[in-house]
Amino acid sequence: TVSLDTEDQERMIAKLGLTRQEVAEKYWRVTGKVVQMKIVDKHCIFYTEETGCTVHEGRPWRCGQWPLHPSMLADKNNFLTIRDSCPGINKELRWEEFCHILQQLLDQEKKLIWGKITSEPSCSWVINFLRESLSWRNNLFKGACLFP
Repeated sequence: TVSLDTEDQERMIAKLGLTRQEVAEKYWRVTGKVVQMKIVDKHCIFYTEETGCTVHEGRPWRCGQWPLHPSMLADKNNFLTIRDSCPGINKELRWEEFCHILQQLLDQEKKLIWGKITSEPSCSWVINFLRESLSWRNNLFKGACLFP
């Protein structure tokens, strides 16, 4: 499940056009100070097979990184689990190929961040790069545009 920071919560509330209390009751699991999205049928409450993410413009920043998560570099099982659960990842992509491509993107991102000051979450550059780079995207994904 995905934890939500304050900005994620506000963005989601604005997108849904509901009160904080309505959103919390219907879509969130709140435990003490931790706010997380609810899970339905082993998926995010906002995901449907037909349309994908139904709150895309109001999604949490972590969802904007998905499925490019650095934990996939450290553990082949993480990669296999995410690859098998994410409808957009190329199912024929091997872990070694994914690691090579994602590590190149992360290294490039680090170089750019050192050269500029930005208020964007660090992985947003990776997502923007993938939007623009069809060759990288074709290697990682099965043609679905995960970052419209």
